Amino acid sequence: MNTPLKKKKILIFIRYYLPGYKSGGPVRSISNMVRVLNYKYEFYIVCLSHDYGDKTRYKDASRKFWKNVDGANVLYLNESIVLFATFLSVIRKLEPDVVYFNSFLDPFFTFIQLAYYSRKNNKIIIAPRGELTHGALSLSKSRKKLYIYIFKKFFSRKNLTWHATTEDELGHISLNISVKPNQIYVANNIPFIDNDNFKCNFSCKESNKLNIVFLSRISPVKNLAYFLDILKDCNLNINFDIYGPIGDTSYWNLCMKKIMNLPKAISVNYFGPIRHDLVRNTLSNYDLFVLPTLGENFGHVIFEALSLGISVLISDRTPWTNLVNSGAYAAIPLNKPDQYIVFIQNLYTMSNSEFTTLRAYASNVFNEYMTSNNPIDCYLELFE
Repeated sequence: MNTPLKKKKILIFIRYYLPGYKSGGPVRSISNMVRVLNYKYEFYIVCLSHDYGDKTRYKDASRKFWKNVDGANVLYLNESIVLFATFLSVIRKLEPDVVYFNSFLDPFFTFIQLAYYSRKNNKIIIAPRGELTHGALSLSKSRKKLYIYIFKKFFSRKNLTWHATTEDELGHISLNISVKPNQIYVANNIPFIDNDNFKCNFSCKESNKLNIVFLSRISPVKNLAYFLDILKDCNLNINFDIYGPIGDTSYWNLCMKKIMNLPKAISVNYFGPIRHDLVRNTLSNYDLFVLPTLGENFGHVIFEALSLGISVLISDRTPWTNLVNSGAYAAIPLNKPDQYIVFIQNLYTMSNSEFTTLRAYASNVFNEYMTSNNPIDCYLELFE
């Protein structure tokens, strides 16, 4: 009788995880990876016991026992305990084969825990998740430069493996951390489309009217204020709905001031954060999805909009630029605001039949992309 092969144990440190959803893409990236690869690996995840921006603990969250959550064993910690995570017996007893840090710039979930594991024989992987793009580093620049300096001083000689999700991110890691390219593995994020919970809400596009949606965290890197400035020069019959948690109160106050100065023909509504399982249903109610981001290493919500054939208007700082532009939508450099305005004006006057043709064409482009991209083998190489 053959003995089943023992699964490798992968310990993941991530600040927020399921059942949370307000922190956006990182939760999706890790939960999708677990869903696809838990047949081969045992995943253990250490995270906070509450969601982004919340103080209420998850129900039945425990810092003493691993809890099975959608194929992974999860340990929920309070902020006061995270500092001492590697001293907890429940973590020390694990003896993982791989330790995976789902952030580079997190001092508590990466830097401090790395100080412990870098002295052991585990394979260590760091995934910056877009934190080293030019746009991300331009925010809180001095603090991040100091963090990178300290990191290099303590860990530059350690045998670390880096996970980049695109070739561009490989370049960002190599440039900013002085990492040799052979230490960096490129494995695209694993997307997931939950068609079981999706009910199509597509409505007809009305000529000379546009329903636009922004669905992301309210923070400088997502660049909502930039799009509000675009709308100021669009005196059109537009309904603009905003979804997402407020990650930066002062930035949201700036956005509200810009909203107050928009033309009267434009109505704006804020609906707060939305659960992952409701994202596709929500997007399907709109003619256009916008995200003029300063930088994304993936952009799960862009992926979901594209999967529906929803028109998208984004910056050219995501992995989706070529696909979006080939799908007759628009990924436009942020230094060309006039092109954003022209795209909105063209979509605004488009008839429903023209709009339906555009959506069908874009859906075909997306489906061709999906059939030719399978990142799973890259993850198997990353973890072995």
